[in-house]
Amino acid sequence: MTNLASNTKPKKEDILPWHKQFWPWFLIILPGVVISSCIGMVFLAFYKADQLVDKDYYKSGLAINEVKHDIEQARALGVGIQLHLSKTEKLWRFDAIYSAAQQENPPYLLVSLEHPLEESLDQTLLLKPNGDTYTAFFDLTKKIDSGDVFHFDGNQFWYIDIQPANSHALAMPLWRLKSKFYSTDTDFTLGTP
Repeated sequence: MTNLASNTKPKKEDILPWHKQFWPWFLIILPGVVISSCIGMVFLAFYKADQLVDKDYYKSGLAINEVKHDIEQARALGVGIQLHLSKTEKLWRFDAIYSAAQQENPPYLLVSLEHPLEESLDQTLLLKPNGDTYTAFFDLTKKIDSGDVFHFDGNQFWYIDIQPANSHALAMPLWRLKSKFYSTDTDFTLGTP
């Protein structure tokens, strides 16, 4: 019987130390991956602020009704704008032809270009009269030279918001046209042409 007991007992030289075995490292790595992932998520949450969240969301919610009223006003006045966009590497030129059935041409048009993800790329342009059109330039040089990632492809879109500038001071009815356009578009129409 002593022979059987000695045969089943492992030899001391066959047992590896714990740091050379697979299972202890497997059990240590699993919680280690979870802890490092949590630290990474905490870092992202605190140092990469979400630009899509508005700090004064209540005021923004109330302003939606005003925007809807302005869009309905544009529809009632028969306002339409045909935009032509010509682009070079660092400059976009907007040419707008304004038409309205019941209103005279405003002295200036205010155009807001809002990028859906990058707040730093948002622009507000003042389109000035240039003969029978309104013209403004969207200069990309500042954005490109500052190191901002600024790639344009067919999948990239912007929100555009056009309204007359200083309509309250000129006693003109306030209207607004909103749409979305892709960076590959060159001609598009807002409102009633």
